[in-house]
Amino acid sequence: LIEQGERYQLLIADHAMPEMDGFSLLRALQTRRIAIPTLIISSSSRISTINRVIRLGAAGYINKSATGKEMKRAVETVLHGKLYFPDRVWAVLDAYPQPIPSDGTGQAKATDGFGSRRIEVLQLVADGLTNKQIGYVLNIAEVTVKYHLSVLFKQLEVKNRTALIKTAKQRGIIGND
Repeated sequence: LIEQGERYQLLIADHAMPEMDGFSLLRALQTRRIAIPTLIISSSSRISTINRVIRLGAAGYINKSATGKEMKRAVETVLHGKLYFPDRVWAVLDAYPQPIPSDGTGQAKATDGFGSRRIEVLQLVADGLTNKQIGYVLNIAEVTVKYHLSVLFKQLEVKNRTALIKTAKQRGIIGND
């Protein structure tokens, strides 16, 4: 509907929806340069999830266990053009502003040599999207998704999607969100 010109003041999305989760929605909006304030609702309070929501450009984040009053405040805040993250989330972000590297040695990152687009494809595979859905989210042809996957299979020396995700997580290329 957005691509057909439908206009919205606010999108509210669950971070763990089937078919297209909140992360994929945020990535699709980013890829298409569509600026609609988006509030992500999640049952997760993990630092990595919150950092990812922020990195993908959400205007706000709220936990599913929030009171109706807090949810109303979140919606009103985002509708007024401001960011909304509960105080306890800001406290966590202040304590851990950036994801901490796993080895802390300053050595090359696990993602070196993969390219940002392949990492996006890999993350969407891990999120459970099909090639067609990945193409839609990233605004690329399905054949391009297949190409990226074939390169990833070779780089990680695996033969299927399950092994691809497992190996990528073990090597720290993608998170365990």
